[in-house]
Amino acid sequence: MLNFRRNPKAGKNRAGLNENYARELMELHTLGVNGGYTQADVIQVARVFTGWTIDRPLVDGQFRFVPDRHEPGTKKVMGRTFKENGEREGRDLLHFLATRPATAHFVCGKLAVRFVSDNPSAGLVNRMAATYLSSGGDISAVLKAMYRSPEFWSTDVYRGKVKTPLEFVVSAVRAANTDVANLRPLANALREMGMPLYGSIPPTGYKWDAADWVSTAALVGRMNFALALAANRLPGITTAWTSPPGAPSPQSEEARLEALLLAGETSQTTRAAMLRLFETQSATTDPAQPVSGDSGLQNRAPTAPERPDRLLAGLLLGSPEFQRR
Repeated sequence: MLNFRRNPKAGKNRAGLNENYARELMELHTLGVNGGYTQADVIQVARVFTGWTIDRPLVDGQFRFVPDRHEPGTKKVMGRTFKENGEREGRDLLHFLATRPATAHFVCGKLAVRFVSDNPSAGLVNRMAATYLSSGGDISAVLKAMYRSPEFWSTDVYRGKVKTPLEFVVSAVRAANTDVANLRPLANALREMGMPLYGSIPPTGYKWDAADWVSTAALVGRMNFALALAANRLPGITTAWTSPPGAPSPQSEEARLEALLLAGETSQTTRAAMLRLFETQSATTDPAQPVSGDSGLQNRAPTAPERPDRLLAGLLLGSPEFQRR
């Protein structure tokens, strides 16, 4: 952030005061959009942070306070007066914002959405917020309160959170014990799924609730990725699927791979649908046909003994149960 003191002689055209950081600090990182602040508070916060900057941002980006860029005088934010005190003004303001009840509810609401459900109960958020305030903002204490809550262990929220594309791709690679020598296909897949690495445009970052990630096209894209990963059609990314001796049935192979890939049992409905799809795919799909999309998929036909393993593994990785965490 580059924030300069204003020129009081410049009238309406006085330049240098940057309200962006002040607004984002209160709206996105502390109080929340309904946190009780006004436009006048935004301006005062921006005045407090004049002189805060970054030294050599393209090299190491170290924080630096420049006294002659700091706007002198007393500032007043949400009824609290901050006397002129240079860099210390900003630090005192950060502490003030971090200890507001609105901040406690906003931060705890975000944590509950991240770890419990897309729509956490008000009671859970209120208890977490009370712990936040009583512990002086100790996040470990807040998380303990969340973990020990009945809502966290409720059967209604068990495996109720849909994985983001990043969580899905990483968990699929890990579950398959994949050897990754080339990260580009994974990055390309994330871009196709709408979550490019370091590519979030809004300053809020990517969302954690299912609404942004679940659609027919999105689920098809995930299934395509799962099938490509399992079939070793991603260049530089290899999974060595080991088959048991003999000629195992699709049912026994599904059970073996299910125990290997899923942390929890697949529903009978999903299992039956997957086996039907497996039979259809086995009868009609050319194993050499690459999956659609531009993820850098490799036209590579699995051998006949490996094909049931790979196809069933891909279907499991694309199953509804694997989409949830």
